[in-house]
Amino acid sequence: MKIKTKNKTTMIFFIVIVVFCMVGFVWQRYFWFDLQYDQYITQCCNEQKVSKSLVYAIVKAESNFDTKALSNKGAVGLMQLMPDTALFVAQTQNITNFDLTNPKDNLMLGICYIAYLQQKFDRQKDVVCAYNAGENNVKQWKEKGQDIPFKETKNYLKKVERNIKIFNALYK
Repeated sequence: MKIKTKNKTTMIFFIVIVVFCMVGFVWQRYFWFDLQYDQYITQCCNEQKVSKSLVYAIVKAESNFDTKALSNKGAVGLMQLMPDTALFVAQTQNITNFDLTNPKDNLMLGICYIAYLQQKFDRQKDVVCAYNAGENNVKQWKEKGQDIPFKETKNYLKKVERNIKIFNALYK
C-alpha cells in the first residue's frame, strides 16, 4: 500500500509540475511582450523594411512597454527617443507634427530611425549599438577597429539580442 501511495504522490507532483510549466509558457507568450500595438508595428515595419522582432526587442529593452517612460537623459516613450533624434527623423520623413508621448508617433519615428540606421550600417549589431550609443560613436569604433567600448552598450546589445530570441520563440 505504501508503494502505491508514493507512486500516486509522485504522479500528482509530476502532473502539477507539467501544468505549471504549461501555464508559465502561456503566461510568457501573452505578457512578455505587450502586443496592443502589434497591427501598427507590423504596418510600420513592413513600410520601412524593419524586423518586427527587432522593434519589439528594442521596445522591451528601452521602456518595457511603458508608454510614459522618461529617462533621466530626456528620452521619451516606448522607444525612448531623444527629442533631437525624433526631430531629425521627422524631418527626413516630412513629418511636421508629432508627439513623442503618443505611442503611435513614438513607434513610427523609432521604426523610421531604425530604418535610417540600417541604411548606415550593414550589421544588425551595429544598428542596435547605434540606436543606444549614437551613430557617430559606432562609426568611430568601426573606423578604429575597436570593439564596443561602452559597458552600457555591450549590455544593451546582449539584452536586445536576448529579447529577439525570446520574441521569435514565442511568436514565430
